[in-house]
Amino acid sequence: MMTDPDIINSLGNSISVAEIHIYLAGHSFANDAIDAYVTDAAMRALGRSVSFLNTHRR
Repeated sequence: MMTDPDIINSLGNSISVAEIHIYLAGHSFANDAIDAYVTDAAMRALGRSVSFLNTHRR
């Protein structure tokens, strides 16, 4: 199930500091134990998550 684009746009407009990334993948796309795994999206999401954590850790 994908999130409605209007909801994503509304969130982005409400929180000016929000960084939103949309992946063309369904729910659990980063779970490599199931058929829903999408390698490209999972790797991009992982890289972005690690970058965010490295930038904002104390």
